[in-house]
Amino acid sequence: MMAPFFAQQPDEALEVGERAVALNPNDTELLGEFGTRLGQAGAWQRGAELLEQALARNPGHSGYYSGTLAVYAYMQHDYARAESLIRQAALEKFPLYHFVAAVIYGQLGKASEAAEARDEFLRMRPTIFERWDDEMAKRNYRPEDAAHFAEGARKAGFPVPTWTAAEAALQAAAHPR
Repeated sequence: MMAPFFAQQPDEALEVGERAVALNPNDTELLGEFGTRLGQAGAWQRGAELLEQALARNPGHSGYYSGTLAVYAYMQHDYARAESLIRQAALEKFPLYHFVAAVIYGQLGKASEAAEARDEFLRMRPTIFERWDDEMAKRNYRPEDAAHFAEGARKAGFPVPTWTAAEAALQAAAHPR
């Protein structure tokens, strides 16, 4: 599932994930990874349900699952829930969650919290914004979700490009020639 997903073949990856979960519905790591990939592909609600099942069955991964669920809440514009979840995430183990925290705080207008999370993420991953569009593409985010991340990232003070590929795609779809 992971190989085709990160090879920009999300449909094939999700088919593999569906079969794998059907064969082994009690594998909490599989539920968590499949739920994560579903969300990244835009099926936020179903992905969250699988992650919550995985968390209920195996709270040992709660630091990871909480961060991913925070992304899901963020994508659904439920910033208060996203904030609660990101505060439960293992930020020290997953540097990307500092980014997630910053965009959540940015959307909530919590400038000092956003700045602290932003600075920590930039300390760990200083060049990621040089390849913003590639980073969003390799995670298979839909244009609307990548644009939502860009919006929150700008509010948090990250050096996101002024105009992203996702935003260009959304504008082109809204105004076809």
